[in-house]
Amino acid sequence: MACVNADGTLSPSGQAMLGAIDHPATPEEVAAATGLALFRVRSGLRDLVAAKKATEVEGRYRATQPTVNEVFVS
Repeated sequence: MACVNADGTLSPSGQAMLGAIDHPATPEEVAAATGLALFRVRSGLRDLVAAKKATEVEGRYRATQPTVNEVFVS
């Protein structure tokens, strides 16, 4: 289950993870927020970082582009 499709779009799990990191979060926090297995979250977060959709600092991940929540707030 990849988080980023070949065309650069996000899978449903990728969307869920990206939504869960609109503020810095650990993989464990993302797993709790999304209901996804921790091993899937860890690999998914690596996919999101590789696709430049997230950054990681000291074990915490954050979205690098506006999330759905941020887009509708403005």
